[in-house]
Amino acid sequence: MTESEWFEQLFNRLSHSKFRSSFHLKQKDKEYIQAKGMDTIEKHAIDFVEKRLKSLLDVTTLKQ
Repeated sequence: MTESEWFEQLFNRLSHSKFRSSFHLKQKDKEYIQAKGMDTIEKHAIDFVEKRLKSLLDVTTLKQ
């Protein structure tokens, strides 16, 4: 199975999830995304995750 096929199957399964389908963007969120653009949203998401992971790794490292 290729990586592309794996992701296709994953997203297909997720699309049938009751839990996942219960989340919807509010109008304000849709307007924010449209105003900022997906490139900016993606950059912010990557930055957020990197900072969170870095702080988690720092805490883990300090405990050792």
